[in-house]
Amino acid sequence: MTDKIADLASHLSAEIILLGTSLFLLLLGTSTKEAARRLAPVVALVAVGLSFILQIGKLHDLTFIDMWNQVELTKLSQYFRLIALGVSIPLILLAWPTNEDATAGKAIDFGKDVPEFFALMLMSITGILLVTVANDIILLFLGIELASIPTYVMVSTSRPIPAAQEAGVKYFFLGAMAAALQLFGLSYLYGTSGSIYLNEMANLYRGQGAIAGSDWAGRPMAMSSWQMLAVLMVIVGLSFKMAAVPMHAYVADVYQGAATPVTAFLAFVPKTTGFIAIIKILWTAGGSSWAVPHEIVTLVSVLAVLTMTVGNVLGLLQSNVKRVLAYSSVAHTG
Repeated sequence: MTDKIADLASHLSAEIILLGTSLFLLLLGTSTKEAARRLAPVVALVAVGLSFILQIGKLHDLTFIDMWNQVELTKLSQYFRLIALGVSIPLILLAWPTNEDATAGKAIDFGKDVPEFFALMLMSITGILLVTVANDIILLFLGIELASIPTYVMVSTSRPIPAAQEAGVKYFFLGAMAAALQLFGLSYLYGTSGSIYLNEMANLYRGQGAIAGSDWAGRPMAMSSWQMLAVLMVIVGLSFKMAAVPMHAYVADVYQGAATPVTAFLAFVPKTTGFIAIIKILWTAGGSSWAVPHEIVTLVSVLAVLTMTVGNVLGLLQSNVKRVLAYSSVAHTG
């Protein structure tokens, strides 16, 4: 038992480092000294850099599943983890405080809340990493929300102006609605399969497909209407994270209201989290393959076309650069 727990901790070393560092930064935030504010980004950068190096050292590892069947590490997981940690380094540098009292940078002004800001940033990055290894829907949901909730606060505190606080409020309430839809779908995935584990759900769907046969494209036809509804609700909830149509309405206002480094963070972290999660859900719906039911394929295809079209068309109508980039982000999601 001890060896298995130690093995699990070894595979989750990046999450442990980032979460522990974020808690340290929250404690550091109780100090009002300038030295604490200057130390915070250094500590955050070291934590992400160390996690990145450790992840490189684990690239040779084979697929790992823990004894509770909650954590599954695959080659695709390792790829996403390496990308997430690598991109996080320049994102931290973008938010680096550069003024005399270390309360603001060239494009950001977080006042004396510098340690708390970088703590939230590390928590959000930890959320991505948890989503990459989640094999049960509870951990998947918690990882998605851990990646998202800190960004609500980051948007509101990135600039001391009403536009930033308005953007944060809009982002929060729409994010809460999307989380409810997503949780509704995940609950139906559990209710229709009797399991919270993605690999067990995939085995069930593959077995149903073997009994019911497949369509002309080789996709299983055995998912019930309730299972289809579950996957649909999860996809709609994740569409908010990825800023896909019709859950894209918040993007322009939030990107415009937030400080530029936070806008860059939003363009990567929630979107990456949503893409990883939707890959896991579609892989599960296909019975551990890409033989996804044709109804779901049609839905995703329509969403992609609408998202590309709406993002590009609305981008042409904008006069603010950040709003143009926001709709460009929507189009790229498609």
